[in-house]
Amino acid sequence: MIEFALTLFAAVLAWHVKRDGLTSLLLPAWGASMVAALLLRDEWLPGAYAMIDGAVAVAALSLWTKHKSQRARFVGLISIILICCHFGYSASGGVGNWTLYASLLNAGFVAQCFTAGGGWNGLANLYDRFRGRDRRLHLYRDRGR
Repeated sequence: MIEFALTLFAAVLAWHVKRDGLTSLLLPAWGASMVAALLLRDEWLPGAYAMIDGAVAVAALSLWTKHKSQRARFVGLISIILICCHFGYSASGGVGNWTLYASLLNAGFVAQCFTAGGGWNGLANLYDRFRGRDRRLHLYRDRGR
């Protein structure tokens, strides 16, 4: 159950840092995956998780096209990669390592929360400050970053 607490913390932290449609999308996705984990049998979980990640990918990519948000683009890309993980685990017929599969999913969700919360922009700004550059990523809002 610690993984549910950590992923919820990541989603709430991302929502607290940036309160927009992208971070608000991750909280219901966490809730849906929690409900699926509690109610469904293990062999049904990869399919349910694939549907949840598919919904996140469609919503994030629609936010990308509407607002030209690169954060939404990368959240959608991570969702598509996670869908490949779901299909890969399903293709093994459930014989694969469940711990590795669950760890990949949790790491992917935390990466989505980090991206949606603007963590990559903060790291790029830190890198610019370290290199002594004058430009910052947050100045280029019209370019979708």
